[in-house]
Amino acid sequence: MKKMKWLGGLAGVLAAAVLASFAVTGCDLELSDKDDRAATASGSDTGSGSVPTSYTKSGAAKNITVSALSVTNGFTVEFTLNDSLANHNNSDWETKLLSYSGCHVTIPNLDPWNNTISGSNLTGVNAYPSASGATLESGYAYNFPWGSECKIKIEFTTSAIKWYKDGNLALTYGSGLWDSKGVSEFVGYYIKGLKAGQVVFNSGNMNITDLSIECN
Repeated sequence: MKKMKWLGGLAGVLAAAVLASFAVTGCDLELSDKDDRAATASGSDTGSGSVPTSYTKSGAAKNITVSALSVTNGFTVEFTLNDSLANHNNSDWETKLLSYSGCHVTIPNLDPWNNTISGSNLTGVNAYPSASGATLESGYAYNFPWGSECKIKIEFTTSAIKWYKDGNLALTYGSGLWDSKGVSEFVGYYIKGLKAGQVVFNSGNMNITDLSIECN
């Protein structure tokens, strides 16, 4: 009888241990679920897999390395600019808006002059609003984004790069820029850079707020 009583006690201990194991496992699972939900929330607007198709930054947006984005055909950059060229040595070439491997978009120029991308055809060239292949809309000067607070939107596609000020088209860099593949190649650089998470926004330290990048 004593032996059976001892065995009964052992069975109770084992059962308690199993229940404790289930309880701990259940807690772990619950914590894991919470972590997964947090990760999914931080990756909202997802495109391919867990890679987002958009990037936003409220408030000041200076010298930002944009995290990797899912982009296929092109992208749109929007922001608020409230600055003067006098704050940048009166040189629109120093106002680096997007930078990738020595290739820059300034405001409002294109500057792949020091491009270091392997196999690139666009080096030692640049473009500005009066260049061949560029169309500056009537009523806009070459420095149209500057002088007072305004909303700027830039659409990058493989056929054109279009600049809008406060919702109105101001400047287009079209297919005649550099050569028939110039714009396509230039935009392709940035598609590659955005996918790799290597594009820097506003390294020119301009007074820019409320950045939004949408990819397609």
